[in-house]
Parts: sequence; C-alpha cells; structure tokens
Amino acid sequence: ISPAKKNQTSPVGGTIEEIVCTWQGAATGLFVDGLPEGINSTFETVEKTLTVYGTATAPVGSYT
Repeated sequence: ISPAKKNQTSPVGGTIEEIVCTWQGAATGLFVDGLPEGINSTFETVEKTLTVYGTATAPVGSYT
C-alpha cells in the first residue's frame, strides 16, 4: 500500500488533506475502522484507491 505513512495535525473543525492510498495485486478492497468523528474513507475497486478525507468534529489525538 502506498503511501506508507501520511501524518497530519488538524485541530477540531480543521479539514485534513486527502490521503490517497493505492494497492496492487489480487486484493479487491480495503477496510478502515476507527476513524475520528467527521473523518471518512471511500475506496474504488477498479482504480484500487482508498481515500481518507474530512473535517474533524471532535478531538482526535494521533493516528498513524
């Protein structure tokens, strides 16, 4: 999966820069669990991309 790491700092109400991950091989999708409130993800099977985006609506701490 690429990018391997994308760290960002965003205050409550701050929008994160989109994180777009791509993958290769036979995998047909990715699953993201435990994102902070207001941060979402979508994946496109054909393009093999996972995008994380949004605006934090609660304190989020640190995610990697």
